[in-house]
Amino acid sequence: MASEATYSCADVFSQEDLSLLAKSLKDEKFRALFSEYAKEVCEPENQKQFERELKQLEKERGVEAVFVHPSPGFALAVGGQKSGPVFVNICSSDVVQKPSFTRVDDGVNKGENWSWPHALPKPRRELLSKKVRLLRGDDSKAVNDVGRQAVVHDVVFHPDALQLASGSHLMKHTLIQTAMDSLCKNFQIKAEQPEEIETSVKYIGKPMQSVIKRVVDKKLFEASEQMSFHQDERTKVLENEIKNINEESTNSVMKEEVAGPLKPQYKVKHVSKMDLQDFSVQLIPQCGPAWRPHTLEVEVELPGVTRASQVDANVWPQSIVLSTDSTPQYKLELPLPYPVDEDLSAAKFDVSTQKLTLTLSVIPANKKNQGTVHDHSPSSDSGIECEPDYRTNSDGDNSSEVSLSSQEESLKGIDATEEEEDNVFEPTPSKSRVTLIPSYTVKQTKESLCVVLNCGNVLPSSVVAKLVDDHSARVELSSIGGGHTMLHYGLTVVCSPLQIAKSGVTSKVQDSIVEVTIKKAVSGQWETCQIGDGDRLTTVVLTSSSALDTEAKSSKKSMKSSKEPKCEVQV
Repeated sequence: MASEATYSCADVFSQEDLSLLAKSLKDEKFRALFSEYAKEVCEPENQKQFERELKQLEKERGVEAVFVHPSPGFALAVGGQKSGPVFVNICSSDVVQKPSFTRVDDGVNKGENWSWPHALPKPRRELLSKKVRLLRGDDSKAVNDVGRQAVVHDVVFHPDALQLASGSHLMKHTLIQTAMDSLCKNFQIKAEQPEEIETSVKYIGKPMQSVIKRVVDKKLFEASEQMSFHQDERTKVLENEIKNINEESTNSVMKEEVAGPLKPQYKVKHVSKMDLQDFSVQLIPQCGPAWRPHTLEVEVELPGVTRASQVDANVWPQSIVLSTDSTPQYKLELPLPYPVDEDLSAAKFDVSTQKLTLTLSVIPANKKNQGTVHDHSPSSDSGIECEPDYRTNSDGDNSSEVSLSSQEESLKGIDATEEEEDNVFEPTPSKSRVTLIPSYTVKQTKESLCVVLNCGNVLPSSVVAKLVDDHSARVELSSIGGGHTMLHYGLTVVCSPLQIAKSGVTSKVQDSIVEVTIKKAVSGQWETCQIGDGDRLTTVVLTSSSALDTEAKSSKKSMKSSKEPKCEVQV
């Protein structure tokens, strides 16, 4: 019977669910909670509330829901079924229509044509705790084994139908035949003559309620069904997508397992210990790849590794070889940018983050390489005394870290090999040096514009004043700062749209004061000019000659002499 097999436990629950349920039922706390839930569900008030809510939901989709609570009548046993014992409960409920008849008299046949309305709930499986015997008098026999499952069907008639059957053997036979024909048509039960069970058993199992649904609003029902259809389609699409994703992930994992160990992600950090004395000579230190780190920190991410014993790391002077005994397996062969001392190396595995940190001590360069590395450092007679062994700890913010994420980037820190003579007074290439704007004073006459620069310790040979074009001039110079640091200055004077005379830019150095004279192409007073370096230009307002004369007369008492009218702006 196909319908009987449909309602087994295996079709409702998966094997995993059944195993989990069996395991949970062994827990006393779970059994107590489950028992409490079962009692709550079986309470009459809760069942009535459930029926009201279900009726309301069905009404919203244009369906009338009627609950059928069967009352026991009598029970039948149907033999000849391959699946085992099959029982039929003849029940009654007043929600089912009453039986009716019509008289027939066609001249040949005369009688009554009866109609027996009934309801057929879904069949169920019952585990019977006692034997059931047929109604055969003294020679009755049991039709089931204790503890064996049996399929139970309910056929629900109106109470008037059972009353008619109890008063007439013919009516009872007609009612039973109607029930069996309906079961044979709907549930493929073999049409054999059923046998009535002993009168003491009126119902097999426990009466179960069912629902009769009738469509009362066709338009509303069709709209609801259409919406449910689309939802089912979307659910199927999502289920197929999830299935495809799971298959792809499974295939990718299988491919990775076949391909061999995985290469983990890693980072290489160059850690250097710094001190303020490293910056005491040069204004801008040469902190490029020429600086040799003190240690290398290699961080390797190992997802899936739960113990340090699963990691096998071998440190060599120029490389690291790492492998794991885990799922998945990892393998890493990493060349190092600097030779390291494997005896002074340390390893730490963090279980929470599943990250391995290797601290590798870099072997210091020899004296020759050190001279090459620090070709921009101060000379031995720079006047600064320091203890070679004095260094502050670099455990805090003094560590300089350069993070690399690939083998190619980790090889960029190779020491420079070109040797240069160390000379702090040697001019720095213009492409790499930083030019400062010096403090200046501007003076103006009718014939020229004078810019006075006060830098201190100016190297006379470094002063260069030149005409850039008809509207601008530039001066460049160098001086020696504190700690014998070479400082470079530059200044551009722009007087557009006014013009400067050709070969009209001269300079003079006296007592570290540089005076640059710019001759005007046309005599007169300039109102403004722009002074600065590159894009950093500042507009300077120049006072006219008449204003200067008035100011000079008013300040005669405080000034010793004034040879000519001039404008002076201090910046």
